[in-house]
Amino acid sequence: MSQFVSCGVTPTNFQEVYYTYIQPKIRELDIFLKTSEAPYDTKEVAAILEDSEKNILHIMDKLGLTEINKVTFFKLITEVQSYIATLLTRQFSVTNSSVYTPQNIAYIYNLEKTLVEDAFYALGEEVISSGDLNLLFSNIKVSQYNFKMHIRG
Repeated sequence: MSQFVSCGVTPTNFQEVYYTYIQPKIRELDIFLKTSEAPYDTKEVAAILEDSEKNILHIMDKLGLTEINKVTFFKLITEVQSYIATLLTRQFSVTNSSVYTPQNIAYIYNLEKTLVEDAFYALGEEVISSGDLNLLFSNIKVSQYNFKMHIRG
């Protein structure tokens, strides 16, 4: 979780981080894709993916993209290095995303594997369904964090 900056040692859990940052960001992406007309504006895409427009244009050039639409958006997202883009790319790469192992969760959310394993152990589970992620996240103990934006200039 190197994308988070510690603000002291106030204990919390990953559920709070998920509901405060990740879920709203995923919702924002979903609404953007459902309501915006292609081709998407590079400034808007950069903002929603927490990257610079300059880097988005660089990635487009690298991939040979002339515009961003629903198809090319997902090609683009795999090259963006922000936390949310990396999380989504990792989520897409997990083959069976209805059942998760500690390794899957640690990988997708960039969490320390031991923290995730401890949460699975506390629940008495070796795998967990997507419907139980909320319960799992509430058992992943972390320090209080603020999200650090990775905007490249």
